Amino acid sequence: MIENVPERFKMLLKVLNAHRKSFEPAGASATFLEFYEAFLKSLSKLSDVQIELLLNSPSQFSSAKTREALHIPDVNALTLEEIEKLVLNEETPRKILETIAIKRFHVPKGSMRSFQNIPILREKLITRIQNEKAHHTIRDVARHSRS
Repeated sequence: MIENVPERFKMLLKVLNAHRKSFEPAGASATFLEFYEAFLKSLSKLSDVQIELLLNSPSQFSSAKTREALHIPDVNALTLEEIEKLVLNEETPRKILETIAIKRFHVPKGSMRSFQNIPILREKLITRIQNEKAHHTIRDVARHSRS
């Protein structure tokens, strides 16, 4: 179950899995056991970045003030593929998408109002990602042609 999990989070999942084995003898209901198993399976499918966000971010059910304090890793330190995964993930909150737009793609903060809903913002970010990929390809081709 934890084969695809980033190395630094494997121990956490091992511990959670070990706890699962103790719930049945303790009298946990079948519904609880199914829920916990589904929870572990969902965790094991998360990327390194998504787990990082989950561990470092307040719950989406917390107060609006806490949601405003949402922290994400330094977007400039993330690979383009990690950024793309975040943008394509329907669960990624708008605040994180805005942070990616502003800090990674240098979209002016005031422009965020022009993206009325998340799908429009997501579409703009995908376009920026595709543009950056095209620039990388052009750069690589130019490097190889000089060799």
